Amino acid sequence: MAMQFSNKKNKFSFKKLIIICIVLGVCYLLIPFFRQVTLKVFSPLFVKSNQIKDSVSEQSFFRKKISMRKEIEALKEENQRLTLGLQNTEEIKRENEELRSIVGRVGKNTNKIMLPIIAKPNQSPYDTLIVSLDTNKSIKVGSFVLTEPESIVGTVDSTDSSFATISLFSKSERITVGRLERTKQDINLIGRGGGNFIVEVPVDTDVVLGDRIIYPSFNNTLIGVVRNISDDDRNPSKILHVTSFVNILNLSDIYVVE
Repeated sequence: MAMQFSNKKNKFSFKKLIIICIVLGVCYLLIPFFRQVTLKVFSPLFVKSNQIKDSVSEQSFFRKKISMRKEIEALKEENQRLTLGLQNTEEIKRENEELRSIVGRVGKNTNKIMLPIIAKPNQSPYDTLIVSLDTNKSIKVGSFVLTEPESIVGTVDSTDSSFATISLFSKSERITVGRLERTKQDINLIGRGGGNFIVEVPVDTDVVLGDRIIYPSFNNTLIGVVRNISDDDRNPSKILHVTSFVNILNLSDIYVVE
């Protein structure tokens, strides 16, 4: 009996709730005053709901903005890695070209004749080398003279039946046009004897100790190295002290390019 009474009570309460909702709905539609009161009562709830929606929307916007920033930073880092990779590739390519240039300086020259040295600058006059021709009668005056490791030291000055005289680039006051290998700037090498040169350049010239000098007139073959720099602020130029790439006095033979 108690359970039946409870069920009847619940059904009666549900019917009452439906009737109240219908009555309130009719009053809201037909009675303006009731509508205004209802709006005043429930408007804070609507405002709060909108604020929650706006807050969620704003948080979503900031999340997207932060995500975009992270993506942009990641793209910047990737771009930097690619740029460094490209620079490394270009550097390796340049170094390979330099190595190929050093290994194959003679290039298209078809023949090098090795000749023994029989007199050096400390034994021969005017900074020259005297070499034995033996059976090599095809040596021509003006031919370039090379050494090992490959560098260029001078030209054939004269020949006879048994000997040839090599005039060194470092011969006193002889001027030879060279080029700074690192900066590609042309310079005039002035011979000072015994494989030594001086070079006068503007004071703002980019040159450092150890810079190598090449000979552009013959396959950019090495000719010398900057050993000292005399720099005076009162002088608009500075003096480079250059020595041959090899020690002339230690040579035992040379190669003449035909």
